[in-house]
Order: sequence, then C-alpha cells, then structure tokens
Amino acid sequence: MNQRPKILDIDQRILACVIGIIIGLFFYKSFLEAETETIISYKETIKTDTVFSHSVDTVFLTKREIKQTVIRDTVLIKPIEPKIKAFQAVYPLQYGNATVSGEVLGEVLKMGITTDFNIPVVTNTIEKETTKTIVKKPSGFYASGWVDSNFIPSIGANYLRDKFIVNYKYTPLERVHSVGLGVKIF
Repeated sequence: MNQRPKILDIDQRILACVIGIIIGLFFYKSFLEAETETIISYKETIKTDTVFSHSVDTVFLTKREIKQTVIRDTVLIKPIEPKIKAFQAVYPLQYGNATVSGEVLGEVLKMGITTDFNIPVVTNTIEKETTKTIVKKPSGFYASGWVDSNFIPSIGANYLRDKFIVNYKYTPLERVHSVGLGVKIF
C-alpha cells in the first residue's frame, strides 16, 4: 500500500526549517558577526600669507585750508615781478612714499599730497581634513585540537569577541571537560 505523506507533516518540516534559519541568523548576529567601530580624526592646517595692497591717494588743499607762518620779512628795493613757482618734495616712509607738491607766489597758493603705499595684508587659509577610519573588531567561532606532553589528544572550541576569548576543551581518554576565559592585555 502506497502511503502518501500527510500535508501536516510537510508543514511541520517547513516550519522547523524556518525556525532553524531564524535561530541561526540570531546566533550569527549576536555572536559571530564582527563589530565595527568608527574613529573620526580631524586635522587642521593654517597657512599664513602676506599680500601687499597697493594704495595711491591724492589730497588737494585750498588756500583757506593751509596755515601760513611768516618766518622772516623781506623788503625789496627794486620792483620785481613775482612769478608762480611750483614745488615738489618726496618723503620716503615705511610702506611707500608721500609726495607733497604745490604752487607758491609769496605764499602757498595750492598744495597736494599724494601717497603711494604698499600696505601688507595678512591672509590666513584654514584647511580642515577629516579622516574616518572604520575598525572591525575580530569575532568568530574556532574549532581547535591539542596534544599534551603525554601525547593525549584533546578537542575543543574557541569563541572570540573583540578582546575576550572563551574556550572549551574536552579530553576523551581522561573524560575531562575544561572551560576557560581570556582577556586581551596588550
């Protein structure tokens, strides 16, 4: 007699497979998947440059704005026709020159001051650099085997998670079970 599988048996097998996969994924995520740690470091560079700004400016003064002081009085015996005379003087300064020019007819008629400066301007350039480092912390499940000095074999397993290690060791000839815990020191 041919016996057909029951629908209920197939459903239980599928359900058992799905539950097994879910439990396996849970153990993988909880114990075996490597943890990651993100380290962000910052670096800042400041560059300083000096740029010279060229500035030319002229100021003209009128007769009313010029103060005159008589240092000495001169008496002319012969009648002399006065002429307008122009003058110019250059004064060197720290960042350039100042030029004074004008016209004189017994007194200053007009005067102008011209500056020709190269003024230093300090500029800063700030460069920021961000470095992002992702560090994977080791983790895993390892099978291991030992042979001691009396040639007695042992089998075991190790579980590594970041800085901690848990190990299990079984010696079948002596029927001894051992459990250990280790911590990374340096």
